[in-house]
Amino acid sequence: MSAAHPSRSASLAPLAVASLMVGAGLGCWSALAMVMLQARGLDDVGIGLAASAGAIGFVISVPTWSHVADTMLGRPRSLAAAAVLVAVLALAFGLPPDLPPVAGGILYTLIMGMTAPWLLLVDAITRSEEHTSELQSR
Repeated sequence: MSAAHPSRSASLAPLAVASLMVGAGLGCWSALAMVMLQARGLDDVGIGLAASAGAIGFVISVPTWSHVADTMLGRPRSLAAAAVLVAVLALAFGLPPDLPPVAGGILYTLIMGMTAPWLLLVDAITRSEEHTSELQSR
């Protein structure tokens, strides 16, 4: 492999920083979400159902966001839209816990679905930049 092209590295730096921030945020979120659901009044079965629904929501949202990125918004706009949506949902999840316990489970499921684009779209944008850089160096 050849050395990274300087302009390519500079253009991917904001994406790398954003990915690191999202990774750190998801790591903290994953550790505390179940405790937050319990504080909202969900019992162990409800927490298990919310975690399962979150995993299913994640799996369903991967092809959905891929389709949106490929046919409607494009990769960068889809990534930005997902970031805004997950931020709004996370703020709603942080509202006072006097909402019904089921609302916390639903918000958790939606948040997990909105985090899926980071995995596929960051990779797609990075590979697209890499491919463009290879074509330009020929």
